[in-house]
Amino acid sequence: MYLFRLHNIIANESLRIMALNKISQLSETGSQGVNSGVLNNFETLANSISVSDDPELQEAISRMNDNGLTSYKTIAEYKPFTVLNREQAAKILNNF
Repeated sequence: MYLFRLHNIIANESLRIMALNKISQLSETGSQGVNSGVLNNFETLANSISVSDDPELQEAISRMNDNGLTSYKTIAEYKPFTVLNREQAAKILNNF
């Protein structure tokens, strides 16, 4: 998913500029509140990128569902930018 998102950001000039601006904001947070600051800024960046109707992402989710990597079938259900907890990440890696 990260590679998919990165490819789209690199290919689209306006998304690339927006991502670079968000990354520079991450750099400005300094060491105060790094964990919460990074998480909040990641969510801001993620929410600024729309993938709700992307056919490639829908195909990727369908393939993951077919192979038992996820129980979700749509982009809206999958929520690609939601932060995973340890248990969810472990299950995905184990199934993969």
